Amino acid sequence: INEFINKNEAKKHINNYDPKVMNKFAINQLIKIQKKVRKSIRENTLKANNFNKDKIDELLPSLNIINSTKDKTITNKQKDFCVRYYNNGCIYIGQMKNNKCNGYGKYKTQENDLILAFFNNNNIQDYGIIERKNTNSIYEGEFNNNAFNGIAIESFKDGAAYYGQFKNNKKHGIGTYIWSDNTQYQGEWRDGEMNGYGLFFDGKSRSYEGQWKGGKMDGVGLFRWGDGRKYIGFFKEDKRQGLGIYMWKNPELYQ
Repeated sequence: INEFINKNEAKKHINNYDPKVMNKFAINQLIKIQKKVRKSIRENTLKANNFNKDKIDELLPSLNIINSTKDKTITNKQKDFCVRYYNNGCIYIGQMKNNKCNGYGKYKTQENDLILAFFNNNNIQDYGIIERKNTNSIYEGEFNNNAFNGIAIESFKDGAAYYGQFKNNKKHGIGTYIWSDNTQYQGEWRDGEMNGYGLFFDGKSRSYEGQWKGGKMDGVGLFRWGDGRKYIGFFKEDKRQGLGIYMWKNPELYQ
């Protein structure tokens, strides 16, 4: 713990740490990631015959007005898109090649999830937008082999949102999650959980900066209360455990 305390970075955190600064840092990260997502979507859109979301919505009819369980494909007169009905109840409306989804299209799954994406041989590729019913969420971002892979924005009906990296459908890499009550975490993720180094702010006055494991404070970190109290030291599964320094608002110290 002494080695950690003696580092200049740790001293700076103890003396100058401010939850508002962390909050501002997290918001700036969100904006950067969101811009990168939008740029990626825009570039991929231009690559594919200048299609974009508004144009697709113009050309493709709503999936909600279609009701068929027959396995068949219908092509419109202009041959701009096809309608594919599947025996399992899924429906695809969009561009096709060799009787497979190839190009831009809309897809309705058995679970009534709605997908607007770029397809490559029936696989979602590059980027897409998915509205998922079971989680009440919308994912917008990069895909690879039908899975969330890359940078994306996932927003939820209750107001929560995640901005950051995904790997194989899980939050993985660097990202920020904002809960509906404005609680925020910005930092490293692994296999869908907060893992590594991260910043946490409860939306009111308490904050934590340090190591995480399995979605919990675990390792060395700095916890700060709104009334001026601070603790820097070791944590285990969200609890203070092991060596540490506790500082009260008044000049008192427990080590």
